[in-house]
Amino acid sequence: MFVFPAVPRLEVVRLLDELAVAGHSSWSTNTRLIVWLTDEASGLYQGWEPEDIANLEQTVGRRPEWAVQINYRLSHRADLAALAVALIKGWRYCSR
Repeated sequence: MFVFPAVPRLEVVRLLDELAVAGHSSWSTNTRLIVWLTDEASGLYQGWEPEDIANLEQTVGRRPEWAVQINYRLSHRADLAALAVALIKGWRYCSR
């Protein structure tokens, strides 16, 4: 899953440092969410259909240069959603 936060990248890093355990170029939560930052140079839009990129640009109002990518287990959907909302809005996230 990709999240395109409304807050600056440095704020996302600060939030992730507070909410998760930092690893080698990534973070992990106690609910087994694996999180990392990705950008266009590292293949953010690789494999995306052109209409999906156009829809994202229309929704966001620009083409985001970076995103937060989150890997999760299906059983942890609620934790994924809570973290995604926290990152998008710059809120504090509390995992169960």
